[in-house]
Amino acid sequence: MKFLLLPLLLIAKTSFGQTFFVVGKDIKSVEHVTNKVKFEGHKIASDSTSADYIIELLMDGSYKFVSLKQPYQGYVKITDRRTGQEVTKSKIVKGGPTAFNGYNAAFGIYRKIADKYLPGELKKCKEVTL
Repeated sequence: MKFLLLPLLLIAKTSFGQTFFVVGKDIKSVEHVTNKVKFEGHKIASDSTSADYIIELLMDGSYKFVSLKQPYQGYVKITDRRTGQEVTKSKIVKGGPTAFNGYNAAFGIYRKIADKYLPGELKKCKEVTL
């Protein structure tokens, strides 16, 4: 009888952690966000068809040599792949190219989003259970 209950308990307790696929134009930013998702204990899918959620790195803006405003702004959007519904969206972060971020505004913006806002956004994604 014990041997019959053990598989049932294991199946009931089995849940697959969420798998994410990160999409973006800047390779360095995608790698940083991917590493942060892994650090938070989630799995990374090799392609978008095998992922539960898709993390999109979205950026807007143009560089102006002389400007008092931050010329670029970016945010992260998490979408449920099966339904196509937007699950959550991070706060918009503004920035510009500087020596500290290697003159790459995207990396500076997404590093800040990954460190400050992404862990909270990942918690809003539902656990996929069997």
